[in-house]
Amino acid sequence: MAHVICLQEHWLFNFEQNLLGKSIQGINYKIRSVDDNNPISPIQKPRGYGGTAVVWSNKIDHIVDDTIQDGSERIVCIKIDTAPTPIIVVSTYMPCRGNRKTDDEFSECLDMLYEITRKYHSDHRIILCGDWNCDLTGKRTTRQCKLLQFLSECGYLKHPTSHTFTNSNGQECSTIDYIFLLDPAKNTSLKIIKLDLIASNTSDHYPIIGQFRANIRPKEIKVTTQYRNKINWDKVDIEEYQQSLNKRLQTLKLEENPNFINTEKLISILIETGQEMAPPKIHYIGVNQYTIGAPHPALSSVTTSTRDVARLPVKLKLLTGTYQLQSTRAAFNQNQVDPTCQLCNLESETLEHFISKCSALSSIRMSFLLEYDNLLKMSVCTKCSTNNKTVDTLCILNPSAVFCGCDCKCNCRQKLNLLEHLSRRLCFSLHVARNNILNALPSSNRKGLRAATPL
Repeated sequence: MAHVICLQEHWLFNFEQNLLGKSIQGINYKIRSVDDNNPISPIQKPRGYGGTAVVWSNKIDHIVDDTIQDGSERIVCIKIDTAPTPIIVVSTYMPCRGNRKTDDEFSECLDMLYEITRKYHSDHRIILCGDWNCDLTGKRTTRQCKLLQFLSECGYLKHPTSHTFTNSNGQECSTIDYIFLLDPAKNTSLKIIKLDLIASNTSDHYPIIGQFRANIRPKEIKVTTQYRNKINWDKVDIEEYQQSLNKRLQTLKLEENPNFINTEKLISILIETGQEMAPPKIHYIGVNQYTIGAPHPALSSVTTSTRDVARLPVKLKLLTGTYQLQSTRAAFNQNQVDPTCQLCNLESETLEHFISKCSALSSIRMSFLLEYDNLLKMSVCTKCSTNNKTVDTLCILNPSAVFCGCDCKCNCRQKLNLLEHLSRRLCFSLHVARNNILNALPSSNRKGLRAATPL
């Protein structure tokens, strides 16, 4: 497909704009509808009309800036960062002929295009594409004079083509679709082609293609380096480490063939056992995904509600590994502390156990997980195809690690904020329930000290 496509009369209302991304694979887009300023309700939907959009391939997404606010419901602008001169692409759908009101709208659109040209002409190549509803090849009209005067004053180059519009009888009758180029460097190399032999084209307009040379900057590939943290053996329960290591070494079956040792598997066992006994504190925060100066979504998503702010410290302690669980007490306490969870007495109270597994907290956890699962299943991003359906410890503590949260038309940022809000509520509810259970225990059992071994 072409790198950039300008569409006019897509007939989509504001609430239907996401259908454009679903109908074409591998694209991104900027779209405007006739009801953007006053959205129409789906239950009051009339027959579609108007609208314009610019569609571009995902292959050039890294050089496209769609944040330009110039334009209206009839004019859409994007910027393409090409070398040596960036390009402004403008998709235009001018008002139809009919009465004085439409002629006034035509003049207003030309004034808006004049302002866009004056703003960018000195250091950008500007390409105007669209359905102009004005035939520059026919007899002279007031509308034609206005358009020719605009092109002459701004310095746009006209590239003549044959008829681009067919009437209801199927006869080619006028040329109202044009591509105009403004190049400050005057190194114009625009070639216009009319596609009049496309059998699948059901429109009464022929597609127009403009070809020109531009240097496209290749997409930068980010190389993320994973650093292995050195294990602090002074803070590891050596006895528990040896027991876990012996269980894993039994899978090698060294007694059956002592002359053959799978060194790769042996090294893997040593690394996995060490990391299990001393998991890094920031394992769940995903430090490689963020840059200095940009707040983590766990912070940026917090509202001004006092209740929401009160939940934040618990979430941050869990996220950074500073929340005091029984396993951390056992690792850092000089006394013999049992790492077993005092709530369920089934296994070591690690972060994963507390968040996802502890049976004593399952009733608290269940309602949140159902809501979490429903949110994830509905969160499908058409830009990067993110769709995570597994609710695990990482997904609960750091939703941004598994959900994109990009600024596309799917409202991913809003959905990510909802997941972060639900994560804070879940973590705080588990924290309160855990404290209530521990406070109900006898004071002698709360620290989980191991009984002294008799001599």
